[in-house]
Parts: sequence; structure tokens; C-alpha cells
Amino acid sequence: MEAETQELIDGFLQVIDRFLNANQARFLDVGLPTQPLRLLIREWVMAWVRTPEMAAPRMTDAPPDAFANPVRAFVGLPTEPATEWTRRLWDRPIYSDTMLQIVPTVDPPGIALVGDVEASNVQAVLRALTGLPSSSGDVHLDLSGLLFCDLGGLQAIVRAAQALEPGRRLVLHGVPRQLERALEIVDWAPLPNLSIASSAPGVERP
Repeated sequence: MEAETQELIDGFLQVIDRFLNANQARFLDVGLPTQPLRLLIREWVMAWVRTPEMAAPRMTDAPPDAFANPVRAFVGLPTEPATEWTRRLWDRPIYSDTMLQIVPTVDPPGIALVGDVEASNVQAVLRALTGLPSSSGDVHLDLSGLLFCDLGGLQAIVRAAQALEPGRRLVLHGVPRQLERALEIVDWAPLPNLSIASSAPGVERP
């Protein structure tokens, strides 16, 4: 690893440590212990370092692009959109801005998030999830088009699952691996009303 890249990583992680230490009580109030968050952030940073963008030789002295926005560097999902897991009704958007589209889906019925979820649109995500028609069945959320999700977006998904009536679940389809890992680290993956669908269509994991 280049010395300058290691220096950037160390500096970034030090800033994060100071922020988490200063706000530890606030994180605990919303159910986010800081030690798992530190581990999660470190894993995401190292995942960025292994991307082709970071590994390729650079011809300028400018910092790597991945560190141009520190927040995006540690909560970004550096993946391309996967094949759609559900049929999306693009002509009936629930919400749309320059970063995110929320569209209804069929087979199974639910909604899909396409693009980036961050502070400017996380409330729209929460409203879309809580505004789905009540029924006795599960709620399905297609994340195969998700390119970026901050911690607020992750928490909105978990809160929507917790708000469901007993016996109903929020089933996540096409979950990017980094997002699934985040759910595991903060111990949200095993929630009884949250289910992550397997990579094989039609198969779910509790």
C-alpha cells in the first residue's frame, strides 16, 4: 500500500474515532453502539482501497478520488446495479430526485430503491416504506439498484421492519454485500421481522 494512501486512511479513521467518541451517547440513544461502527467503517475503507480505482497508478499528486468525500468513502457501496429482482413500474414513481428513484414493484409487490440514499432523501425512503398498503403479507424491498446508502438509510430500513405488525416481514432483495455486512456488524440482520433474500431467486434467509 502506498505511504500516502495509508496516511489518508489513518487520518480519516482518526477523524471518525474523534467523532464517535464525542457523540457516543447520541449513537447509543438510537441503538448504534460505536465499537461495531468503528469496525464497519474500517472494513469499508479497506474495501475501497482494494477497488481498481485505488489500485491503478495515478499520474497526479491529487488524493485518490475515493477520499474526495470522506462520508461517501466509508458508507458507499462501490458496486454496479445488479439485474432487477422485481418488475418495476417506472411509469408510477413514488418519489424521484436527481439522486434517487423510488418505484413500486410487482412480482413480488413492494418498492425498489434505485440510486443513492442519503440525508436529503432518507425521509422519502421512510415515508415510502411506511406508506405501503396494509395487508397480511410481507413487504418486499428491491435494493439491487442501490449504489449508495448512508447509515441513516440503513436505519430507516430497519425501523420500517420493526414497525410491521407481528407475523409480517420486510424482505430485502438484491442486497449489496457491503450493506448486508453492515447489517451483520450492527447486529440488525437477525431481527425477526427483517429477512434477506438469498442470491437464488425465490429463496429467503431469516
